[in-house]
Amino acid sequence: MRMSRTFALLLASGAWILAGCNSGSNMASNPPVSSPPPAATAALNVSMRDMPMMNGFDILAFRATVTGAVLQPGNIPVIASPMTIEMTQLQSMSAYLNTISVPAGNYTGMTITFANPQMTFLNGTGVGGMMSGGYCSAGQICQYAPATLTASQTISGAPFPLSVQAGTPLGLMMDFDLSGSFQGTTVWNMGFSPMMSSFLQQPFGSSGAFGQMFDQMNEVPGVVTSVDSASQQFTMQFVEGAPTLTIHVDDKTVYDGFDSIGKANSFSSLVPGQIVVVDLDLEGAGTLYAGEVELENNSGNELYGMLVGLDSAGGWCDFVVMNEAPDFSGVLIGDVVRASLQPGTNFDVNFQDMPMGGFNFGGYSDLMLGQMMQFAPLSGLTSGSGTPPQVNVNHLRLMSTWATGTISQTLSSTDFMFTPTSGIFPAAGIHSLHVSTSAQTRFDNVSGLGGLNVGDTVSLRGPMFTGTTNPMLMAGYILKR
Repeated sequence: MRMSRTFALLLASGAWILAGCNSGSNMASNPPVSSPPPAATAALNVSMRDMPMMNGFDILAFRATVTGAVLQPGNIPVIASPMTIEMTQLQSMSAYLNTISVPAGNYTGMTITFANPQMTFLNGTGVGGMMSGGYCSAGQICQYAPATLTASQTISGAPFPLSVQAGTPLGLMMDFDLSGSFQGTTVWNMGFSPMMSSFLQQPFGSSGAFGQMFDQMNEVPGVVTSVDSASQQFTMQFVEGAPTLTIHVDDKTVYDGFDSIGKANSFSSLVPGQIVVVDLDLEGAGTLYAGEVELENNSGNELYGMLVGLDSAGGWCDFVVMNEAPDFSGVLIGDVVRASLQPGTNFDVNFQDMPMGGFNFGGYSDLMLGQMMQFAPLSGLTSGSGTPPQVNVNHLRLMSTWATGTISQTLSSTDFMFTPTSGIFPAAGIHSLHVSTSAQTRFDNVSGLGGLNVGDTVSLRGPMFTGTTNPMLMAGYILKR
């Protein structure tokens, strides 16, 4: 997949982007605007990202439902229906919310309302405590629903007041502050009160097939629901029951994996029911264009999760589920699931077009906590499996890991050492990562590696390997904080 691009969620729109209000997953969205807005209006593309939490309680997953978002004045709705978003992924990617057509004029702010916050965290404080779900021991992964203290926030600072010019598309990024959104001295008395800011996205220097590019979203999984050969487009569903997205392609779109089922790697092999992972560009007035479409499964389900537990005998792995395609019965985003590895389990990597530096992912010995994986349950939850719930799998695919931390040492013009703040790494005895960049690495808020210094805080995204001395992360994306 194109690792030079920003990875976004498509849960309702993206999660990789947003999710339906009645699902516990992280994906959904309204069909994008594919034609120019009326002359007296402009297209407003709205996305979201996140500043991670750093305080000893490592939040592995945090989901909340956006029940409303309106532009002021006029109470102009930004989303058509509630969306559930998994926030932690947004520290190194963006989540596309929607594209709307707004009248030209001046706008003073945006009000966003949340409900049903739920987090999965690693208790890294060294002490246990009581919470609504029971007792959480030190070092344990627990789930907690914090009380909602304030449901809404109105963003009225920069870039507001916002001047919208007729016929000129804009990109508005909402920056969710996960750390600032919690109040309380410990997780045991923590309450949720959303804190957000915003800024205008600058279009990329080059234009895409359908106009200026405002965002790029990689490794977005979903289910094909319809194919329109005449219009060179297809629709995808990102959570069961959620609205679909219309995806446009052209003769430059790359297709992978269809040869595994005896078909050509081409648009003609797309059929409803397939699970695919797509790399998307958000272009022009809300058109979503696929630069790459990769077949993951001809049917069934795919789960995406962070590796948080390993069996010393090599028989199973525990994951915090971050995404589902489609919605998997009995599992919600943030749940811990045990993957029981069946004899002959296949291990592979999703990044054939990235320089891997000789690193491999070919067996159980290549697993480490903090890696992101994709796996397909062979059936539903197995009966009598106890806690955590269990699924049988015979395939693990390495996906992009995300992490936030500080640069501790510069090694060369392409490589540096990185100290992650995520508690899952110290829990595994990992206190430093070797980060390698390439020509495919995309830098955000900084021109390149030369603009970064020791002590800078950055968020990273890319596949992570066990390494020789330190784990190695091949960075596809770096955001300077």
